[in-house]
Amino acid sequence: SLRESGATFAERKATLNPSLEDLRGTRAPNRPTQISLRRLLVANVAQTSCVVLRRSITHRFDKRMRHSEDYDLWLRIIASGHNCYVSDLELTELGRPQLTPGGLSANHWAMRRGEMLAYFHLSMLRPILASVLPFLLTYSLIKHFRKAISRNKSISDSRRRTRRRMYKALRQLANAVLPRKFLLQHEELIRWPYAVWFGGTKHRCNICRHWLRRFIELENGDSLCPFCGSSSRNRRLWQLMRPKEIEGRVLHFSPARPLYRRLKQLLGEGYVSTDFQCEFLADQSYDIACIPEPDNSFDMVICFHVLEHIEDDRAAVTELHRVSKPGGIAYIQTPFREGATYENPAITNPAARLEHFGQEDHVRVYSVSGLTQRLVNLGFVVSAVDGQQQEMCSLGLSKDEIILECKKRVGAEKVAA
Repeated sequence: SLRESGATFAERKATLNPSLEDLRGTRAPNRPTQISLRRLLVANVAQTSCVVLRRSITHRFDKRMRHSEDYDLWLRIIASGHNCYVSDLELTELGRPQLTPGGLSANHWAMRRGEMLAYFHLSMLRPILASVLPFLLTYSLIKHFRKAISRNKSISDSRRRTRRRMYKALRQLANAVLPRKFLLQHEELIRWPYAVWFGGTKHRCNICRHWLRRFIELENGDSLCPFCGSSSRNRRLWQLMRPKEIEGRVLHFSPARPLYRRLKQLLGEGYVSTDFQCEFLADQSYDIACIPEPDNSFDMVICFHVLEHIEDDRAAVTELHRVSKPGGIAYIQTPFREGATYENPAITNPAARLEHFGQEDHVRVYSVSGLTQRLVNLGFVVSAVDGQQQEMCSLGLSKDEIILECKKRVGAEKVAA
């Protein structure tokens, strides 16, 4: 069997001791994340359905265990000094979801007993951990009963509304009591006492890298990270732009606070953020129709939900094209509608704009094809990225949002409006 053969470790979510060449050769959306023994003790981040081991790894399954034997194996391997990495690359396709009727994992109490037995085995392998064994066993039981309650009580609409009202009330209280500057500087610390109740292993925010039981569900259907406040739109952009691979300068219009903080930390002076109306956290106040930057200045431009506010959007797109480097990328998104782009310069009243365009300060509603053609006419090579091309459930992403990935041709000349 695979348990006894030994070859190389390959599984749905984890990779042990990968070489740099192996990591570069994967097609995973992000670089594998190293998992420490402490992290694995808190939660089993990779439920391994198929296991293959290298012969150089001496540990094998405990044949006496029928539940959580893979978790026991990984704990012993990591405790012996091996490195463990979790990758987003899916290597196994299952016939049914894990922990569902039809398999050994459907017996939740037996799985929990197996987890506690794994803790005993670990304490014998590393006696120093025997002192924390009572806490691990207690923690395991708490997790079991919490999940049992969650399984046996379906969350009603009234409970969802209660959670939304609670979050809204806490947010209003913080805004009323604390100075805005203090809130912006310490937002994640202020969020933590409330966010800690959302901790789990089912979902993950790829911006702040916290694992969650669930996201905060907003009234508009969006999923908000309780730790950093990122929306599904922010997490989709982060997944698409792969920030650890960015080289050069980035220009970001009206950045969301979670993105601003992470990109500023990652890129330093290479990250230029701007908000013309001073409504967002930004360092500059550029007019998008007249950007005070030289030609071919930025390797990446991010323009999310800005163009629908701009009356002369062709001048804005021309400027985005001008400041982008040849071969550079611009990520653009607006609200979209079916059919053709709808705009009417005669509609200037806020109430009329709300009725026609969906918001008081919008001047048009684009269609995907309409905005794409407008971008192409002004010099970009455009491709649409939809939700089917990226990880959905675990990151709390929406399937309905489309991002336009625009590239400036190498050798492209300045395009006139």
